[in-house]
Amino acid sequence: MIRSLRNRLSLLVGLITLPGFLAISVDMLENRQQALLNLEHQVEVTANELAALQRRILTDTEAYLTYLAQLPEVQDPAAPACGEFLAKILKLNTQFVNLGVPLANGDLLCNAHPLNRHINVFDRPYYQDALTNRRFSIGTFQHDRAANTTSINFGYPVTDATTDEVRGVAVAVVSLAWWTHYLESSNLPESSTAFITDSQRTMVANYPANPDELGKTVTDINGHSQAEQLIGVDGIRRMKYSIPLLHNNDEEFFVVTIGVPTDTVLQRINHRFYFSLFLFSLVMLGIYLISSRLLKNGVLEPIAALTEASRKLQRGIFEPNKANEGVIELVQLKRHFEQMAETRLEAERQIWIQANIDSLTALPNRYMLNYQLSQTLDHAKQKDQQLSLLLLDLDNFKDINDTLGHEAGDKLLREVAGRLKGVIKEPNLLARLGGDEFTIVLTDFHDANRINELCEQILEQLAEPIQVDEHRLFITTSIGVALYPADGRTVEEMLKSADQAMFAAKHDGRNRLRYFDPAMQQNILHKQELISDLRDAMDTELVVYYQPILDCASHRITKAEALIRWQHPEKGLISPAEFIPLAEECGLIIPIGQKVFDQVCQDLPALKQKYGAALQVSINVSPIQFAHEKTQLTDWVHNLDAQGLLCSDIIVEITEGVMLDPNSETIKKLVVFQERGVQVALDDFGTGYSSLAYIHRYDIDYLKIDRRFISNLSPHSDALALCEAMVLMAHKLGIQVVAEGVETIEQSDLIRSVGCDFIQGYLISKPQPLEVLISNQKGVTSSS
Repeated sequence: MIRSLRNRLSLLVGLITLPGFLAISVDMLENRQQALLNLEHQVEVTANELAALQRRILTDTEAYLTYLAQLPEVQDPAAPACGEFLAKILKLNTQFVNLGVPLANGDLLCNAHPLNRHINVFDRPYYQDALTNRRFSIGTFQHDRAANTTSINFGYPVTDATTDEVRGVAVAVVSLAWWTHYLESSNLPESSTAFITDSQRTMVANYPANPDELGKTVTDINGHSQAEQLIGVDGIRRMKYSIPLLHNNDEEFFVVTIGVPTDTVLQRINHRFYFSLFLFSLVMLGIYLISSRLLKNGVLEPIAALTEASRKLQRGIFEPNKANEGVIELVQLKRHFEQMAETRLEAERQIWIQANIDSLTALPNRYMLNYQLSQTLDHAKQKDQQLSLLLLDLDNFKDINDTLGHEAGDKLLREVAGRLKGVIKEPNLLARLGGDEFTIVLTDFHDANRINELCEQILEQLAEPIQVDEHRLFITTSIGVALYPADGRTVEEMLKSADQAMFAAKHDGRNRLRYFDPAMQQNILHKQELISDLRDAMDTELVVYYQPILDCASHRITKAEALIRWQHPEKGLISPAEFIPLAEECGLIIPIGQKVFDQVCQDLPALKQKYGAALQVSINVSPIQFAHEKTQLTDWVHNLDAQGLLCSDIIVEITEGVMLDPNSETIKKLVVFQERGVQVALDDFGTGYSSLAYIHRYDIDYLKIDRRFISNLSPHSDALALCEAMVLMAHKLGIQVVAEGVETIEQSDLIRSVGCDFIQGYLISKPQPLEVLISNQKGVTSSS
């Protein structure tokens, strides 16, 4: 795209110039074409004039021979007087080099020149034609033996006036030199060519004269009565025209061809074209230069001044220019610009403050921190220095916003910023990233002990109570530290390392300091890699195993728990305790839960056939599946009906987390299960904080005692007493109890002794693939 005014002016002049160039070029082409037509006409006229003159000569020759054949002196060619007569009249006609009258048998006795040897012309074609056809005949290129020269011979029969008997042929010999001389006297244009060919296309005359070419056959005569441009052997392009001189019974005798050079004519036209083009270009150049000068003085220079003023204005510099030059519109624009610039500078200062300074704490914000930290890192790199980056995150700040409101939270943040300003001195940098996060860049703390002392000072300052209105608040902070260049070399790397260290501080109990450790990064990368692999493993690597549950009363397998397993192709078997939390974090728990349900529906008929129609399968359901609006838990009952299964065939296992977050989605799904007969089991009972009110409210069917209680079972132990209390409580509420993690006969006997309804664990069976469970009962045992 053409943007500059100068280039647009050039384009405009070019667009104006282009039609002129086209008009001159078209005129030149038309002139060339007209000149070629005129030249073609001139060549045709010249050729016709030359041919007409030649025809008269041939006609005169025919009349001359006709008259000669009737004279008494040649009626007897054998008489000596015949030759003497011819010698006399030859002197009267200089165009002939010889005259003769051969007898009917071809013997030449009557000749204008004395003969010193016997000559017979019976073999000559022109002679045979005149003798046989009794007409005027024209010969071709030959060497005349009587005149001893190259010539063209003409003949006419000599007949007896009384008997009409052919007694001989009157012959006129024309030298080729005469033909060439004739062409030279034709006043053809300079560098023109001309030549005459006989009926055999043999050259008999040429111009310019070249005796070596005479007698050669000409092959470049393409036609007659039409002009055409051809390039000669001398490299000159000529307009050529060929025309026959005489026809005799459709046979052409003598063709004259002339060629007039075209370059001479076209050169004049080219010169006029170049001259016109030069004058036109000169005029347009003058117009362009004048326009450019006017454009420069009236438009470009004022615009350049405005542009330079704009550039300075971008740097916060404004220098009014008092000069009023240029077109009136630009002068007015300049005045408006100066008025705008004066008001904009103040606005830009305000915008800069809003873009770079946190309005709440008056500290540099995230954008300003990124810029300052980038400059600091570049300086440290050049000087080969170290620096430290501290990331502070207030602990449980969300609770203050949620309980006291955001206004109280803002007052708290201002107080925290004020206390940090009292600790952090220049040249160190203090900024607020956003929310309850603050960042400190230490440029003069290179010793770990000094960093630790500073961080302890920060923790002590922030631990002091903060009065917000009528509330006396206490706040702590978690600090993550990243060191340059060990923990990162860019702004992004340093912030990420400090952030990971800060989360480690929170994980370790908050209100403390943690330095970045590469193991943190490795853990995050390992976690990300597992999440990525888990996405790819959904279809092929995740399989469902079943762990049987024994009914203590009937000593039969009446239930089984569906358990997901991940067989990683490289890492081997990955524990559900490792990948299930990741699946909940990234949202994959929803399709995984649906996959388990679909597989259980597919496997239930085979399990029922093996262990009885009353067999139930329990499926673990995450709190996320209950809370998420897009999960298909409420569709499970419809899927069971569609596949001919009973809702009572499924037991949904939930954790106490489901009951602690009773949102509308969770309640809706639990109500659907209760109404349709899907039983609910509370997993890991005894390890959380759920109350009896929650258990009663959600109509729990089973309690599953956590394996940590079972592993510590022994006679008269506290664990046994707790299990007995849980069983008794559950039975009082109409809930059955399942003991998880039963691995020994002693554990089985003890838990049965307190009235437990079901047992599950390695004593009964490890989790097994469907094929193992339905093929035989190997590995599935029971204790009496």
